[in-house]
Amino acid sequence: MGYEANSYGKVGILAYKKIKDLKGQSLKEEDVVKIWKECCREENLSQSSIDKCCPRGAFIGVLKELSLDIQWGDKENKNTNYSKVGIKILKENKNKNYTRQELWKEILKELNIDKKSLNGQTDIILSFWNMGVFK
Repeated sequence: MGYEANSYGKVGILAYKKIKDLKGQSLKEEDVVKIWKECCREENLSQSSIDKCCPRGAFIGVLKELSLDIQWGDKENKNTNYSKVGIKILKENKNKNYTRQELWKEILKELNIDKKSLNGQTDIILSFWNMGVFK
């Protein structure tokens, strides 16, 4: 059985589809953040969930791995890096069906991080993976 997207995974897919529908328009990172927040509201997430930077940063990290015409800011953060590493792990282990927690443990292991709380990052990564955008 595959991964079933939770709220953040659903928001990520919805926001990605909206961004894809804007093809040809010049988008900046702040436009992506605005779309993310709009989609959070559409999915009835609380304000604290909307403001959480971890899943939003993971979403931006996933988008940066795709060939999208978006003007990104100079700032990188740990959550965008988690996405990059998570996608690499999934590509190297295509036959394994990771749970969100299993993938998180592999990301931390890859980055030599002993302990860090999961906060929606792998929900984004797995939702995109299961949608087939990286296979």
